[in-house]
Formats: sequence, C-alpha cells, structure tokens
Amino acid sequence: MKRFLAILLVLIIFPKMYTYAEVIEYEERPYLQKMHATAYIGLSDITYSGTYVREGVAAANKKHIGQTAIIYQRLPGNKVGEVIGIYEIEDTGNTKGITNDNVIDIWCSDMDNCQLLMDRIYEDGCQGKVFVQFLEAKG
Repeated sequence: MKRFLAILLVLIIFPKMYTYAEVIEYEERPYLQKMHATAYIGLSDITYSGTYVREGVAAANKKHIGQTAIIYQRLPGNKVGEVIGIYEIEDTGNTKGITNDNVIDIWCSDMDNCQLLMDRIYEDGCQGKVFVQFLEAKG
C-alpha cells in the first residue's frame, strides 16, 4: 500500500507525462541518475529479495533493493523524455554495470517482450541511456 501511495504521489507531482514539446533539462532534476537500461529473462523464478519474478521487477545495485524506480527516456542533449515504466527493484546481478550502479536491468517474461522494451528504450536516439529516479517506497 505504501508503494502504491508513493507512486500515486509521484504521478500527482508530475501531472502529465513529458512530451517532446516539453522536455526538461537534466540539471533541473538533480535526483535523476544517469543509467543504461537492459532487459533480461530470468533463469531463476526467485529474485535476490526472495520474491517471484513478474512484470514490473527490475535488477539494480544491491543498495536499491526494495526501492521503486521510475525510468525516463534520456534524449540527446541530456533532455528528460517520456516515462518508460515504473519498476520494483527486487533483483540484482553480478555484471560490472549493475555492481557499479550504472545499469538497471528490467525483467521480461519472454524474448518478444524484451524486444518491445528494448525498441522503446532505443527509440529517438536514446541508445539505451535512461534517467532513473529511485524512491523509498517499501511495502
């Protein structure tokens, strides 16, 4: 319930999704972290936090376990684009990017969904680069 309220609060604070006519400078939003987004299909059904994998789960550095991540497109010129999705950080990985805290890995149910997500992340010159806002939204 707390996670739902936190997400609802974010959606109220940001009443409309950002469009290309209304892009925001990265410098105006210091709480956004520059990252690279990837997608994965879990080899195990259980995440690092002990829950089952499902849509809406992502892997990141261990320090983000239990947080919620709002992922935005990173447009050329470090402009903040549209929201790609909202994910619960319940998994980790042992890749260098995740351990260095510059990669977020989004779980997908199958290869088709991975491809759709990556098409979205790579559109408009994003090249997999995203902005991530981590929220303390446990529960």
